[in-house]
Amino acid sequence: MTKKVSPTKFKALLVAYKDLDPEIFTELSNQFIATIKDPSDVIDSLGVSERSAVGLSYRIALYKKWFKDASLEKLSQGYQLGIIEIPSSYGSETESFIKDFDEIFGDHVLIVNTEEF
Repeated sequence: MTKKVSPTKFKALLVAYKDLDPEIFTELSNQFIATIKDPSDVIDSLGVSERSAVGLSYRIALYKKWFKDASLEKLSQGYQLGIIEIPSSYGSETESFIKDFDEIFGDHVLIVNTEEF
């Protein structure tokens, strides 16, 4: 019997940022489903069960778990982080928007990691 592979439903981006003007920060942060401002924001979410429901709270905890090492590294470099979730039905518009931020603002906005769920 062949195992069915379920299609990707979401893409999650870990975005690091620092030293942004308030207007730019607001525009960027409007995309976040969660923020990571200190190590406890990551560590506190590591107990998520793989058998939990797949609601937003579960997905946020799962993304924090996936992004743990990269998050801790960027926090130690003075960045704060945001997680952006893009439903596959949205296409690539949101991801392109964030990639533009990455290109325009250089080291002030970085796409650190991407995962699909």
